[in-house]
Amino acid sequence: MAPPLSRTLDVLLYLDEAGSARPPSADAAVVAIDILRATSTITTAFMNGARSISPALTPEEALATREKPPDMLLGGERGGVLIPGFDFGNSPREYTPEAVGGRDIAFTTTNGTRLMRALSESEPLYIGSYLNLSAVCGAVADAGTDALIACAGTHGAFTLDDALFAGACVSRLGPAFDELTDTALAAASLWDSMGHDVVASTSATWHGRRLTELGFGADIEFCGRIDVTDTLPVLSAGVITAAG
Repeated sequence: MAPPLSRTLDVLLYLDEAGSARPPSADAAVVAIDILRATSTITTAFMNGARSISPALTPEEALATREKPPDMLLGGERGGVLIPGFDFGNSPREYTPEAVGGRDIAFTTTNGTRLMRALSESEPLYIGSYLNLSAVCGAVADAGTDALIACAGTHGAFTLDDALFAGACVSRLGPAFDELTDTALAAASLWDSMGHDVVASTSATWHGRRLTELGFGADIEFCGRIDVTDTLPVLSAGVITAAG
């Protein structure tokens, strides 16, 4: 009988400035994270009945994607604010059942969709947020493979709010894995020291302060709610849909 496979849990702390990511091990389960706010917004859209989301690198690519099905919605941001001509920004509170139920969306953000595209050859590629934390961790644990928790970061730099959520994942997933990398251990330490109040800790980050300055402070509280849905968005063949 072959010995059981050893499983490693890794964390990518940020996407580099060129938009490339360290490739995960073959067949690894990968979770894409951009807590403020892309992956939280995507999770919310599917929780509220969206049919599909196509992540685009640029606003121009999103517009071109919409030309194929002309009734497609456009969502996203640049610099944290609504892109002119788009239907929605990147606030999850905009993606209500009335607005997105049964609809397809072309979606582009400053950092989150770049991460998804950089890791688009990974399958499965789950979209993770506090909103669906247990659903994401359950899927990764059940995969039986190595796993990579991948943080978007901001413009090629470390982002504390993403790393804190990665730590929440490591805290839950650690017992299912044989080895945790140093970055996984570092993320878990962040969660141990700051995870007692997700909203306060996230609000104190640079990204949290920036959103508050832009008038999106309520989004931080919205994104910091834990396990409000079992929705599990998955990226495959360039399109995100809800698993199951």
